[in-house]
Amino acid sequence: MCPFGPVERALKESSLVIFDLDGTLFDLEVDWKGLLNEMAIIAYESRHVGPFRDLVEAYEWCRGRERAKERMLLVQREYEGKDLKKASRLLPGTKAARWRLSRGRMCSIFSLNTSDTADGLVSSWGFYPIVTVDRTDRSKPDPEGLMRAMSARGVGPDRTVFVGNSERDREAALRAGVMFIDVKDIREEWFA
Repeated sequence: MCPFGPVERALKESSLVIFDLDGTLFDLEVDWKGLLNEMAIIAYESRHVGPFRDLVEAYEWCRGRERAKERMLLVQREYEGKDLKKASRLLPGTKAARWRLSRGRMCSIFSLNTSDTADGLVSSWGFYPIVTVDRTDRSKPDPEGLMRAMSARGVGPDRTVFVGNSERDREAALRAGVMFIDVKDIREEWFA
């Protein structure tokens, strides 16, 4: 009999664990409201009227509008990069990731953040692949990023776990057929 519960076992024994970035591994200090306002201005120039509720809605609007997506990514990189040094580690998620990586276990990233942000925070940790909003055609909750990570690692959904912090993360996992673990359910002492 295994001495630990299903969440701890999944984190330690799954072939691949894919982590979200902001809200799961790090807490980023980004002016999301200001970013969304600037994205709405970009969209307004293309006759979109009204604000975006979130990044997913903004990038869904960009589908088929490559020039608009490029402009929005530039703005997002700027906003995320302003205070990147102020990002704080969220210990349950980072302890789980560090524990796995230190044992040569496969870990990936699937995030709505930009590749610049991911690279600035975790480029030396050993995550592969790092799938970000600028490296996918579709945003969460579409499972494209999860499928890409599994494909790059040659691992199926039945041996993969996605750790996140939002309903979009949960829905992406469900659509991809992978187990979802809310980062709030992870205990630091499991990885002491």
